[in-house]
Amino acid sequence: MGRDLLDRAIVQTILSKSAELILYCDGGHRTAVAADMVQRIGYSNIRSLTGSWAAWQEDGAPIETAIF
Repeated sequence: MGRDLLDRAIVQTILSKSAELILYCDGGHRTAVAADMVQRIGYSNIRSLTGSWAAWQEDGAPIETAIF
């Protein structure tokens, strides 16, 4: 999802500013930019996924889907 849509989509979908948000991308740079932006609009429980999306799934970590 593009950064220009991210803030609007999160505000419309994740109402609690204290909800845990786990952000990820392929290389990590976009995640850092997105985390900064989301924090600026008031969200406080932001995490960056360590490793890849494939590693997350292989570990059987929980997945919650939001459709934007």
